[in-house]
Amino acid sequence: MTIVACSKKERKMIADTLLADGDCRVRSGYTDKIFRCSDGSLVGAAGDSDACWAFIKWAQAGRTDEYPTEALKESDKFEAVILTPAREILVYNSSKYPDPMIGDTFCIGAGSQFAMGALYAGASLEEAVKAAVALSTLCGGKLTTLILDKR
Repeated sequence: MTIVACSKKERKMIADTLLADGDCRVRSGYTDKIFRCSDGSLVGAAGDSDACWAFIKWAQAGRTDEYPTEALKESDKFEAVILTPAREILVYNSSKYPDPMIGDTFCIGAGSQFAMGALYAGASLEEAVKAAVALSTLCGGKLTTLILDKR
């Protein structure tokens, strides 16, 4: 599965790269899970691959095309997060309407509870993602980091 974490203050998003098969740590391989969008936002997704890729393509195109409703309807496991250049954190589940987060940080994926606990205890974003990788059997691989461009 996944850990994707973002911070308004740190202006960054960090994710693991492990592809897990279902709810067990059968390594299917490794892949990037966070990307830069055409408007400068950062996007990350967790869950079923088809839904994640449909959402990422939609976000990378600027979130102005038709929302990928059909691809997301077929998924029972999907969540995504966007960190905008205005330092907004927008969280998506199955709805095309995001939940804007008020706090500085947010995490999604199988390792999110571990990462949020680490953040609560004072960890940096990178330390929190490393904690999730260490503690969740569904997170692993190298970490990737993207930083918002200063505008």
